Amino acid sequence: MDKSPQHYVPMAVGNYQFGKTYRAVFYYMPLVLMLLRWVVFWILDSSLGQFYNDSQGQKAREDRLAYSQKYIEDNAPEKYWPLLTPKHDLGCRRRILDNQYIRSLHNPKMNLVKDTIASIGPNSLTTASGQEHKVEFIILATGFQFTQWKADTVIGKTGKSLQQHWDAMGGIGAYKTIATNEFPNMFYLLGPNSGSGHTSVLFSIECAANLVIEIARPILKRQALVVEVASEAEIEWCDNIQSALSKTVLTQSCSNQYTDPKSGWNFFSYPFSSIRFWLGTQFPEMGHWMYR
Repeated sequence: MDKSPQHYVPMAVGNYQFGKTYRAVFYYMPLVLMLLRWVVFWILDSSLGQFYNDSQGQKAREDRLAYSQKYIEDNAPEKYWPLLTPKHDLGCRRRILDNQYIRSLHNPKMNLVKDTIASIGPNSLTTASGQEHKVEFIILATGFQFTQWKADTVIGKTGKSLQQHWDAMGGIGAYKTIATNEFPNMFYLLGPNSGSGHTSVLFSIECAANLVIEIARPILKRQALVVEVASEAEIEWCDNIQSALSKTVLTQSCSNQYTDPKSGWNFFSYPFSSIRFWLGTQFPEMGHWMYR
């Protein structure tokens, strides 16, 4: 069941299956595999420009939309084209790097529908349209929440909750996605504005983990008891993020789960390149941190 179609594109190096020879090369010559991964990374990171609301970004989105639509029409059964064609602009939701899913719809055992489940029986389910589907098992892929910080229950050093802190800031945010002022020794992984629409979120987590380790190192060495990001650094970082996001399709043209519908504050997306994110976490500005 397809409740909300995405923009589908092939994997960065195509849906290529590496055989035994290539796998042997990767095993005995890991540098080759590392170089291939960097090539894929550069291809993905170079697509950032298509999310900006300027003439070049608009042209890039139009080209990628046409490419995505052609990919669907070349690989999916025609009867499913309407179910696989989204109405939203490219970038409003994460693209799907397709790995044979679209082609699998040609399998006679596959039946794609856009409907809700009305009831579930012993060996079937019935949708709201009244159609019955024979099933052996059901997989629920109903999504997840982006704001699971339980901010009302997290209390900082001044007695204010994390939610109160974010309300005063204007929205959910964190310095370099990992820390907030007035909440010492508390760090996030996959924190606010760490999501990338063009590269892997796992890369963001790895970068954030490296930064947390570096910032916490004096505490781990018992050279300090407490570390906290400076208020000015947090405010400047969050303001720069929101300012950059305001120039992208991620905020201006999208109504999605990433953005507060009242304020337009985007608490999920990172608007710059992944290389820039990596540099910012590999070479931290230690003057932005206060140790006691």
